[in-house]
Amino acid sequence: MINSKELGQINKRLRTYDSKREILIKKSRDVLKLSKEIIFGLHRGSSVEGKIKLIRQEVKKLNIETEGSYKIAIQEYVEALAFHKFVNSRKLLTLKEAKVSDNLYLLGIMDLSGEIFRYAMNSAIKGDYKTPVVCLEFLDSLYGSLLKFDIRRSELRKKFDSIKYDLQKLENLVLNLKLKNRD
Repeated sequence: MINSKELGQINKRLRTYDSKREILIKKSRDVLKLSKEIIFGLHRGSSVEGKIKLIRQEVKKLNIETEGSYKIAIQEYVEALAFHKFVNSRKLLTLKEAKVSDNLYLLGIMDLSGEIFRYAMNSAIKGDYKTPVVCLEFLDSLYGSLLKFDIRRSELRKKFDSIKYDLQKLENLVLNLKLKNRD
């Protein structure tokens, strides 16, 4: 026969999970939005300390790690915190500071290269030719450190390869600035 009680319990658990999932999706969107606001603000030289505090609180509310929206939100979160740390101290956010899993930390810091390149470009446009050199040194060091990893998984591999391309673009930018300043 059919165990209706057991099926009812499964149904209840699935409904509870779906409910939590919907909340997670909403909270993940909030974290994504805050991450983007932090990065945008940092590029504009705005104070983002209040948003950093808020995003840390929002991340603590996320809890279903198997969901894609969680993973994306946490990657953006790590990227935003890492960019904030770089802009303010020229150092890389640590795993301990991020308080996330190894994999999500790596995915987040690998996304950082695009923001570092954009930051270098914006600095050069404003006539600051020293910051692109600092960005190049930082990104070169990050890339060199990540080369030691045996990265085979497609998601990590794709992001790792993007660091290489951002590094090449940054090398070209710094070279052009140095050549321009020799004239």
